[in-house]
Amino acid sequence: MRFSIGFKIFGIAVILAGVMIVAAIISELRVRQAQVRIEVLAEHLLTLMEKSSDLRTIALRETLQFRDLIASETSGDSSEEQRILQLYEDSFRKFTSLSEEMRTEIDAATIKIPSIERKLALSNIKVHLGSLVATHEHLHELIKRIVTLHAERNEIAKTELVRLFNIEDEAFIAADTDLTMQIRSVVDTVAQTAEKDQAQAIAFEHVVTASAALLGLLLAGIMTRALLLPIRNLRRASMAVQAGDFRQQVDVRGNDELTDLSSTFNTMVEQLKQKEKTEAVFGRYVDPRVIEKLVDETGENADELAAAGRQEATVFFSDIAGYTGISERLTPASLVQLMNEYFNMAGVPISKSNGLLDKFIGDAVMAFWCPPFVDSEDIAKLACQAVIGEAAMIREFQKRLPDLTGIRIGVPEISIRMGLATGNVIVGSIGSTNKRNYTVIGDTVNLSSRLEGANKYYGTQSLICERTHELMGTGFLTRELDSLIVKGKTNAIRIFELVSEGSPDPDTADAFGAFASGLQHYRQGDWDKATNMFGDCLKARPEDGPAAVFLKRIEQLKENPPGPNWDGTWQLDAK
Repeated sequence: MRFSIGFKIFGIAVILAGVMIVAAIISELRVRQAQVRIEVLAEHLLTLMEKSSDLRTIALRETLQFRDLIASETSGDSSEEQRILQLYEDSFRKFTSLSEEMRTEIDAATIKIPSIERKLALSNIKVHLGSLVATHEHLHELIKRIVTLHAERNEIAKTELVRLFNIEDEAFIAADTDLTMQIRSVVDTVAQTAEKDQAQAIAFEHVVTASAALLGLLLAGIMTRALLLPIRNLRRASMAVQAGDFRQQVDVRGNDELTDLSSTFNTMVEQLKQKEKTEAVFGRYVDPRVIEKLVDETGENADELAAAGRQEATVFFSDIAGYTGISERLTPASLVQLMNEYFNMAGVPISKSNGLLDKFIGDAVMAFWCPPFVDSEDIAKLACQAVIGEAAMIREFQKRLPDLTGIRIGVPEISIRMGLATGNVIVGSIGSTNKRNYTVIGDTVNLSSRLEGANKYYGTQSLICERTHELMGTGFLTRELDSLIVKGKTNAIRIFELVSEGSPDPDTADAFGAFASGLQHYRQGDWDKATNMFGDCLKARPEDGPAAVFLKRIEQLKENPPGPNWDGTWQLDAK
C-alpha cells in the first residue's frame, strides 16, 4: 500500500491530536467528578451540617426551657400551661421540618455523588437522622406529659418521668453526636476525594501532555530520519554526479515521493551516463561544445545554433611541409601512427585557446574561432595564441619522431605551415539533409588556406592577414611582409608574419628593422636601397626567407620593370 509523505505527516498529526483529545476527555471527566463532589459538598453536605447544627440548637433550647420549667414553682394557671405546650409544639414542628429538609439534602447528594461507598455513607446518615428524629419524638411526648403533671403538681409521677427524660435526653445527645460525626466524616471524605480528583486530573493532564510531547518527538524523529536519510543520500549522490561521477546509485526503498525521486534520480544518472558515452564517442568527430549546444535537451539553442548565419571569425589552416616525401619513407602502419599522434598534439593548442577543431584534410588541419564559443573581440588573439602553441608543439613532436617512426638515422625534419585569416564567414550546420557538418565557409576560409600555402613561397612558418593583425592585440612579435594578391583574387591584401610572443632579441630586431626599411624602398621602386636593406636583414638573420625572396624579386623587376602605376603589390599564382 502506498502512503505519501503528506499522508504520513498527517497521520502523525492525527495520532497526536487523538492522544490529546483522549487525554482531554479523560481529564475533563476527572475534573467533572471533582466538580460534582465540590458541588455536592457546597450545595448539600455543608447545608446538611448547618441544618444538623440547627437541630441541635432546637433540641438544646427545648431542654433548657424544660429544665427551667421543672425548676419553677407551679402557678396553677392553665393558660401558662397551654402557652408552654404550644412553644414545644412549634419547636417540634420546626425540628420535624428541618429533619425533612435534611432528608431531602441527603437524597439529592446521594443522586449526584458517583461513589457507591459515599452513597452508602449517606444512607447511613439518613438512618442516624431517623434515629435522632425518633428519639426527639420520645422526648417531645415525655415533655408534654411532664408539663401536664407539673401543672397538676403530681410530683411522684413527674419525678419518674423526669428520670426517663434524662435517659432519653442522653440517648438523643448520643444519636446527635453520631449523626454529626457521620456527616462530618462524609464531608471530610468528599472534600478530600474532590481535592484528590482535582490533583489527579492536573497530574494526569501533565503526564499525558508530556507523553504526547515525547510521542510527538519520537514520531517526528522517526519521520525526520526516514525523510533525511534518502535526502542526504540523494544530496551526496547529486554532488558526486555534479563532479562527474556517474557511477552513483541510491537505494530505492519505501513507497512515497522520495522513493519516486530516488528512482527518477537513478534513471537520470543512467541517462547522463549514456549521454556522456555519446558525447565521448561523438567528441572524436565533433567538438564537444558543438555537441552540447546542438544536442540541447530543451531545444532552446539547437535551431539557433544550427541555422547558418554570417559573422566575423578567424580561420586557421595548417599542413606539414614535405608530407609526401615523409609518407613515402614510412610503412602504412607507421604513417598512421605518426599522423594520429600528430593530430592529437596539434589539437591541444587549438582546444586550449577555445578554438573549434573543424576537420583533418590529409595532413592539413582546419579550425576556427567565432561566437558563441568565444567572445568576438578575442577571436584573433586566441587564434594567434594557438599558432604560437602549434609552433612549440611541432618542436616537441620532432623530438618524439624517432620513437614514432622507428627511424634512428636520417630522421626526417618535420615543419608545418600555418595561415590565419579574419573576416566574415557563413557559420552553421552546413550539409545535406542526412549529413551535416558544423563549419565555416566563405572567402575568409579560402584566404586562410592561401596564406598557409604562401608560407612555402616566403619561407615562413605562419602568415596572417591584415584584419587578424588589427584584432590580435599586443604581446605578439610580427612584421609586415607584402601586399599580395592570392590565387583566385583580384584585390591585394597586406600580409604579416606571426613570429612569436614577446619582444625580439637584438639580432631579430635589427633584421626586422632592415626588412621594414627595405620594404618601403621596394614599394617606392628604389631597387638599390631596397637591395641594401634586404641584404642587411640577411646579415642579421641569415635564414630569413622573405628577405631572400625580395632580393630575387628585385632582380626580376630590374629585368622587367613594372608600369608607372605600380604600388608594390605582388600576385601569387601558386596556391
